[in-house]
Amino acid sequence: MAAMEMAHIPSQFPRLYQVLGFLDAPRASIYGQSISKQHGVSCQWLLSIISNLEDGKDDGLSVLQAALKLRDRVLVAAGASRLWDLVPKEHTGPATVRLVHAWGAPVAESMQALAEHLQHDSAGNDPSTTYAWVDFVALDNCGLCPHITNGPATAASPATTSLDAWAQALASTARQLAADPSMTTVVVADTGGHGLHSMRCMWEAWAGLAHSGYDPLRLAVALPAKHDKGFVGVYVAAATALDLGAVAAADADPLAAQLLWDMSKVASVQRESIELGSALARAARLAAHEQVAL
Repeated sequence: MAAMEMAHIPSQFPRLYQVLGFLDAPRASIYGQSISKQHGVSCQWLLSIISNLEDGKDDGLSVLQAALKLRDRVLVAAGASRLWDLVPKEHTGPATVRLVHAWGAPVAESMQALAEHLQHDSAGNDPSTTYAWVDFVALDNCGLCPHITNGPATAASPATTSLDAWAQALASTARQLAADPSMTTVVVADTGGHGLHSMRCMWEAWAGLAHSGYDPLRLAVALPAKHDKGFVGVYVAAATALDLGAVAAADADPLAAQLLWDMSKVASVQRESIELGSALARAARLAAHEQVAL
């Protein structure tokens, strides 16, 4: 990076991307943005980054806060637009898991839930050799806005009838990855219940399910590594009673209504609520059974 550009990097966090283990400049990528499956990152790498990012001063970062911190202190400094281009090649590979998370949930809990899922699922995945597609790593992060609480979005603008750039990228990716029979959509069941109350989170989970032909085996739930004894029962009950219309109405996300409309183009909101809720409940019960069995 040129000296003049380096001069603009705030002195209180010099070269944080190197401290975290990212490359100091984007590596030349042979993959275009459309080949999303290739933009996987190892679960162990994700856990390492989050552990180093939460250095005692920022304990309890939400996924959104972590993504914004990485954008401002890593992407800007390294002159990149997406984190994946800064991840050392040995930690990347074709993804077999697409992670769906709530932006308001603790980032450490979400990444640990993914690791726990990979260790206990019946496929016998190894967290060190299994690669996951994670939106804030694989997608262009320049559109992240700190004032959006329910998920990243482009700058605030009057209500429109189309999805924002981030949502469009997610929609395209969901369709592409769901068409791959080797891909599983993994939804994080966070202890705060953020996911079941986030329209974006539910929409992403639904997209993976709907575009895989409603195959329940292609949707999994990652339980928190640490959770109360009754957590699974509460989650299953909430998922079974899922009402996407109510979720959209209560969600402050300006795109909630548009996301709901996008779902309704496939079938009624009531039917999609039942399909998604049943799939999530089933997956949570299966995850709990596998944790106990192993």
